[in-house]
Amino acid sequence: MKLQRISINRRSFLSGAAAAVVGTGVTLGTSDPIRAQSEPTGEEHWTHPTGNAASTAFNRGGVGPTGDVSVAWEGGAGGYHSDVSVKAVVDGTVYVTDGSLGALDAEDGTELWEFRAEIPDREFSDTPAAAIESATVMDGVVYAPVRIGAYDSENIYRTEHTAVVAVDAETGDKLWRRDAPVAGMFSTTTAVDGSLFVRGPDLGGGKGRFVYALDANDGSVRWRQSIEVESWDNSPSIVADGSVFIAPANGVNAYDAATGDLVWEALPRVKDLSVAMVSDSTLFVSESTEPGATIIALEAASGDEQWKTSYSGDVKVDIGTVDMERLYVSMNEDADVIALDRTDGSEAWRATIPQPPIPPEEPPAKPIPARGMARVGGLLYIGGAALQPSDGSIVWKQGVEEPWIAGYWLDAVAGGRVYLSGDSLVVMEGTETQTKTQTPQSDTEQTDDRIETTLNTPDTTTQKHDGTTQRPDETTPRPEPNRTNTTVTDGPGFGVVTTVAGGGVGAWQFFTN
Repeated sequence: MKLQRISINRRSFLSGAAAAVVGTGVTLGTSDPIRAQSEPTGEEHWTHPTGNAASTAFNRGGVGPTGDVSVAWEGGAGGYHSDVSVKAVVDGTVYVTDGSLGALDAEDGTELWEFRAEIPDREFSDTPAAAIESATVMDGVVYAPVRIGAYDSENIYRTEHTAVVAVDAETGDKLWRRDAPVAGMFSTTTAVDGSLFVRGPDLGGGKGRFVYALDANDGSVRWRQSIEVESWDNSPSIVADGSVFIAPANGVNAYDAATGDLVWEALPRVKDLSVAMVSDSTLFVSESTEPGATIIALEAASGDEQWKTSYSGDVKVDIGTVDMERLYVSMNEDADVIALDRTDGSEAWRATIPQPPIPPEEPPAKPIPARGMARVGGLLYIGGAALQPSDGSIVWKQGVEEPWIAGYWLDAVAGGRVYLSGDSLVVMEGTETQTKTQTPQSDTEQTDDRIETTLNTPDTTTQKHDGTTQRPDETTPRPEPNRTNTTVTDGPGFGVVTTVAGGGVGAWQFFTN
């Protein structure tokens, strides 16, 4: 990887699943209860690409930067890939992937170790390359899926072999590896209470696709369930409240995390749902109605529908993060941020993060994207900005000087720093670290003023923040939302799903030689 440190404390300018049950499950090993919590604790606790096993990107005990925010350090991958992204930040170490797996010192980006996956001694269609695209950290071990394949005659990368590998988090030494010598890929691992949850092909090399619970100590199979998928999906399985949640080709399923037994099925006639996250016993999913988009809240224990909010028109809605009061989403991959009341889906506020003008000679550049969200401590982080979660007002915003053609993603917020990735890795820190949220809140406790809106009329007045100017009386044109409160476990057949915002909390990238 050889990720090079480019500069320290250089100031930047201020500018601002696919699966459905088709067969019986196999249970091997332990049946001890697995009770993953749906939010983490600790100032520097970002163990999964989406923050935690429940994929909430929410850590109210964490801290992020505020005050005068600038670039602390940045680096570019000097190895065999040009892209690098942060997957976890734990105990002062940043775990990154760019095709290989690496560990960096969070203080200055110094590389601590690099791990490259071995290519098995078997026949491939062409010169093979191994790629590690994601990673998860639990109890001093890094777990990662490995893809091995080659380019075909049409220059399309084809995976011909896949594996799951465990690496010592301190040294980078390999601890164990489980291989599946077939086409396909393992999804991002979810690590909870000594188990790894992952979707992928048959470990024995046969046909079929499965959701697995692996023993984190040696990779042995604790249980597996046969699933049917239309395409390989690298997104993680969601694990919370003793269940594993995956999105089938139709609807959403929940499995007992200890035994693999099917607990419930919901929305069986809705195709291509995206399972976003679980928070405080609520499962949030999304799908696209083409045109339009819908966000649905389900009871995590039963799959019963609590509410759904639909948006008409040519829109794409990405669920980003959540807290005890609101669900935060982005719309149309631009700088619009929407906060929904998590109890009924009503819109609490809407904000826009201003973007500086893009030079005409660099039209693809995206200096301040609104991609990737995290709710850490007392602030909402989105792209290169921080907002007040109570009303969407901008606390600070930063631009990155280089015009990145592909834009960049917010990967993580941990230890007083924001980690952005794309063509390079940029780490921001402030002259202050924001105050942690002090007291856990229940669903009925409010520590800030919620701005209520009525979603049924086209001329609804919302609170919108454009730049640093607050205009509570502004009427904002927007796609018309329609909200329905219901407890039905089935819904109409909508279309394709929207995705979780943020790759860590961002994009899943395919790295090759």
